[in-house]
Amino acid sequence: MLATPAMAAETAEEVDEVMAAEIYVAPWGDDNNAGTIDAPLRTIGAAKDAARAVNDKARDVTVVLRGGEYILDDTLVFSAEDGGQNGHSVSWRGYDGEKAVISGMTEISGWQLHDESKNIYKAAVPEGFNTRQLYVDGQKARRSRSTLYGDNPYYNLDRTCELGIPARNNREFYFYKDEVADWNNFEGVEVHLLTAWTENILRLKKYDDNNSFKYVTVDNGGSEGVVEAAAVKFQEPESDRLFNRPHPDITGSTLGYKSRSYYYFENAYEFIDEDNEWYLDTTENTLYFKAPANADMNAVRVTAPGLETLVEIAGTKEAKVENLSFENLSFEGSAWLRPSEEGLVGGQACQYVLTSNLKNEITVYHPAGAFLAQYADNLSVDSCSFSKIGSTAIDFFCGVTNSRIYSCEVFDVAGNGISVAKFTQDENTEFHVAYNPADKSEICSGIRMINNSVHDIGTEYEGAVAIAAGYPEGIIIAHNEIFNCPYSGISVGFGWTSADNAMKRNIIYANKLHEVGLVTCDYGAIYTLSKQPQSLCTRNYIYNAQRMPWFDYGYAAMYFDEQTEGYVIKENLLHNIGSDAWGGGINFNGCANKNTTTDNWNIKGEITDSAAKEVADSSGIADKTFEEIVREALELLDDIINPKEPVDESDYYIQKRITPVAASATAADGGSSAEYAIDGKGDTVFTLSGQTAGSIADQYLLIELSGEEELARIEIDRQYNAGGMTGDNSYWADWCLAVGCELQGSMDGEAWETIGVMNTWPDNTGDISKEVFNIAEPKPYKFVRYIRTKFKTGSDYAVWRWSGSDGGNRLNVKEIELYSSQTEPEKRVTDIISLSAENGIAAAEVYNGEDGDAMLYLAAYDGEGKLVSVDIVTVGPGEGRFTFTAANGAAKLKAMLWLGSCIEPLCISKSLDLN
Repeated sequence: MLATPAMAAETAEEVDEVMAAEIYVAPWGDDNNAGTIDAPLRTIGAAKDAARAVNDKARDVTVVLRGGEYILDDTLVFSAEDGGQNGHSVSWRGYDGEKAVISGMTEISGWQLHDESKNIYKAAVPEGFNTRQLYVDGQKARRSRSTLYGDNPYYNLDRTCELGIPARNNREFYFYKDEVADWNNFEGVEVHLLTAWTENILRLKKYDDNNSFKYVTVDNGGSEGVVEAAAVKFQEPESDRLFNRPHPDITGSTLGYKSRSYYYFENAYEFIDEDNEWYLDTTENTLYFKAPANADMNAVRVTAPGLETLVEIAGTKEAKVENLSFENLSFEGSAWLRPSEEGLVGGQACQYVLTSNLKNEITVYHPAGAFLAQYADNLSVDSCSFSKIGSTAIDFFCGVTNSRIYSCEVFDVAGNGISVAKFTQDENTEFHVAYNPADKSEICSGIRMINNSVHDIGTEYEGAVAIAAGYPEGIIIAHNEIFNCPYSGISVGFGWTSADNAMKRNIIYANKLHEVGLVTCDYGAIYTLSKQPQSLCTRNYIYNAQRMPWFDYGYAAMYFDEQTEGYVIKENLLHNIGSDAWGGGINFNGCANKNTTTDNWNIKGEITDSAAKEVADSSGIADKTFEEIVREALELLDDIINPKEPVDESDYYIQKRITPVAASATAADGGSSAEYAIDGKGDTVFTLSGQTAGSIADQYLLIELSGEEELARIEIDRQYNAGGMTGDNSYWADWCLAVGCELQGSMDGEAWETIGVMNTWPDNTGDISKEVFNIAEPKPYKFVRYIRTKFKTGSDYAVWRWSGSDGGNRLNVKEIELYSSQTEPEKRVTDIISLSAENGIAAAEVYNGEDGDAMLYLAAYDGEGKLVSVDIVTVGPGEGRFTFTAANGAAKLKAMLWLGSCIEPLCISKSLDLN
C-alpha cells in the first residue's frame, strides 16, 4: 500500500480497496496521489510499486495508463512478485480510446545551422552518446548512406568487384576504386555487405600512417575485364568472424554461384546528400542533419532511442512470473549498439556469429529485445504496438510457457519482429548442435502468436525475420499478416539437424504473407529447419514472392530446409509466385520423404478454384476470438494425428525390436567398428573403408542374430558426415555414402536373398538418410548383411567427387534396427494400463517395455466431438503416470500410444466418457 498524503482524507482500508481494483497513472498525475482515476500517479515506477504492494491480496490488480508518453530512465523489470499471486492476475493496460506510449527515447536539442548551402544543421550530444536511429517529429530519419535511398531503401545497392581465395587470405574486400575515398572519420564508416541469406555490418579500417588504402587490379571477367579496385580491410572482431566463416563463403568458392556481394556504405558526413539524412560523429560528439527547405530544427522534436530493453519479464526457474498481461499499450524507442561496437556477421535469422572456423563450426549470440521475457507462464501481450525498435521487438526467449502475443502491430523494427525460444543452448554451443536441454523448464512451449500484423521489419539488419522461432514446442502461429520483410516471413527451427530436439507439435496456420524476401536470398515466406514431429503447416496464403535482381541464387515460397521432419503441409495457397522459385514454390532441401505434402495450390492470375479462394479470403487477420482460432488450429492437428475410424483394440499389434548378437565387416575405417551399427547409440557411426572410385563390389556389414527370427521391418540410418573428405576442403560436409547396395538375408550365411535394393542417390543434403524396409511376407533369417553389390562410374553409382579427388561413396551406418513380425495382442509389451479423470485432471498410466521412446497423445473433446485440449508426451522405457488438464466442458478423453513417433504404427488407444 502506498503511504501518501491522500490517506489523510480517507482511511487506509478505503485506499487499499481502491488501489487493489485499479491503479491509475497519467502524465499529469503525482506520485503522492492515491492512484485513483481522479488522483492518478505520474510514473510507471510508482504504479509498479503500488501494484506490488497490493498484489498479495485475494484479488486481481489492474494498472491503467492514461494517454501520453511515459519516458523510462531504465528498463522496467517484472519479477515473480509482479505477476499474479494466489491464482489471480496483474494486468497493465492503456485507457480505452487513448494512446499510452512506454518510451525509451532521448530528446536532442540545441540545433545550429552548419552548412547553409545544403541546409545541414548540427547539435552537440553528450560525450559517449551513440545511436543508430534518429526520429524527427516521430518520423524515422535516414542514416547517411553512399547510395540514394529513393522511395525504398531496400532497392538501392551496389556490387563489389570479383573475389576469390586471395580475398580470404588477405582479409580484404574489393570495391571499385572510385567508390571508396579517404572519408573523414574513416574508421566510423560501415559497409553493409549482403551475401546469400546473411547481412554483415563491417567497420572500415585504416591501413598505414598515411591514412591511405591499397589499390589493386581485379579481373571481373566477361565484358568488364580487369578493373581498378580499392582493397579494403575491416576492423576486428568482425573481420575474423567473416573470413573464417565458410558458409556462405564470401569468396564464392563453396556457394558455386556469384562471387560478388551487394553492399552500401553508411555513416559518413560525405554521404549526406538527401533531405532527412543524418550523421553522428562520435569523436567530436556532434550530430548532423540535412533538413528539408524552410525547416526550423528548433521547432521540431528530435529523438533517439536510449534503452536497449524497455520491458523485461525476469522470472527464474524457481520463481516464474505468472498471470501477467499487457494490453492496448505502445512500446517505442529501443536501442541496440553492439553493431557499432564490434560490427556483426550474420548467422541466420538475426543470430550473429561469435566465433567461426573453416570447418563450419560456428557459435552465435542472440540480439537484444525491446520486450524481453524469460521464465513466465500465462503471459499475455494483447492489442499492443511496437515501433521505433533498434533490434528485436518482442522476444519470448527462455522458459516462457502457455503465453500469447495477440492482435498486436509490429513495424519499423531494425531486426526480427517477434522472436520465440532459444536458437542454441548458449553462446558456447556450436550452432549445428540440436537444442535439447536436460532441464525442460527452459523450453518455450504453448506460445500462441495470433492475429498480429508484422511488417516493415529488418529495416537495418537484412537477414531479419518477421516471426522467428528457434526451438519451440507446441507453438501456434496463426492468422497473422506479414509483409515488407527483407528475408523470410515465418521461420521455425534452427540447427540444420535430424537429431532429437526440443521441437514438436508446431502449427503454422492461416497466415497471409506477401512482399517478403526483398533483400536476401535463400528465403522462404515460410521457412523451417530440423526435426519437428507432429507439426502442421496449413491454409497459409502466400503471394508476390519473387527473385530480386541482386540475389546470389534462389528462393521458395515455402522452404522446408535441411532435416525438416514431421510436417504435414496441406491446403496452402501460393499465388503469383515467380516461375523460377525452387520446387515450383514448395521446396524441400533433401527432406521430402520426411514430410507429407497434400492438396496445395500454385496459381497464376485470377483465383477461380473455390476452395483456394476460401483459403485466400480466410487467411490473415480474422474477426474471431483468440479461443476460436486456437481451437481451429488444434482441431486441424488433431485431424492428422487422431485416427477417426473406430478401431477394435484387439486389432492392435506391435513389432518387437530384435537385439543382434554380433556385427562384423569386410573392413572398417580407423576408429570405427562394426559394433557401432548395432549399439543403439546415436553418436557412433560405422564406416566401411575402401569405398572409393577404385574399389570393388561385395564389401559388406554383417549382422548375426541369436536364432532364426521372422523379420517384418528393417530400418537403416545412413549418416552422411562420416569418414569424409581429406585435404584443403575437409571442412565441407561429406554427402558421400554408398549407392548400388542391397540388404540381404540368410539362414546359413551362405545362401543370400535380397530384402531391399538401394541403387540411387538418397536425399543428399543433411546429416542422415533413413531407409525403411517393410517386409510384406516376413521370413526367418539368422544373418542380415548390408552389401555393396555394384560400382560403375557415371550417374547411377558414381562417386561424389570434390576438387578432382574421390570424396567417398562410403557405406556409413549410424544404426541398423531389426523388428520381428507382429506379436499376439496378449503379449503386448507396450500398453496404456488405465485412463482416468478427477477434478478436471486426466491421467494415463502407461507401460513401455521397449528400449526406445513411445509417444503418448492425450486429448479431450466436448459433447459434440470437438477438441478442447491436447497434450503429447514422450514415454521412455518403464512405467509412468502422465497427467494433463482437461479443459472446461470436456465430455470425453482419448489416449493413444505409438512406438517412436506418431508417423509409425499405432500401438493402442483407450477412451473414457466423462458424463
